[in-house]
Amino acid sequence: MLRGETLQRAPFDADDLSARLQAHGVAQLMGAAAIWVVLDGSDLRKPHAQQMEAIQRVRRLDGAGLVPGYRTLAAIGIAPAKRGLLYQRLFSSTAEDFVSESAEIQRALHSVGTALTPLGAQVT
Repeated sequence: MLRGETLQRAPFDADDLSARLQAHGVAQLMGAAAIWVVLDGSDLRKPHAQQMEAIQRVRRLDGAGLVPGYRTLAAIGIAPAKRGLLYQRLFSSTAEDFVSESAEIQRALHSVGTALTPLGAQVT
């Protein structure tokens, strides 16, 4: 870079990365007779952002007012001595393809259920 060279970015596909993370999470939980799945919806705050793609307004940490940010949804599988990330998605109500937060939750539940079915574990 000191001689005028530029770095080439690797091709990045969010869906492919999510599928790989989920496969790794499922592998971490393999052999468990019972798995608890914790679904967590949170806000990702970007209080100083002004021009990020599909940015929306989310609650401030102190609860008073709104700041720019995104919603996130994550699912973590938990079994005795085992943990695995099963789903993670950042979304925005201002994105063109946004339907509803309920639809995002249903998408997460379907994805996690499909991924865990081959394990034959009891899922709560």
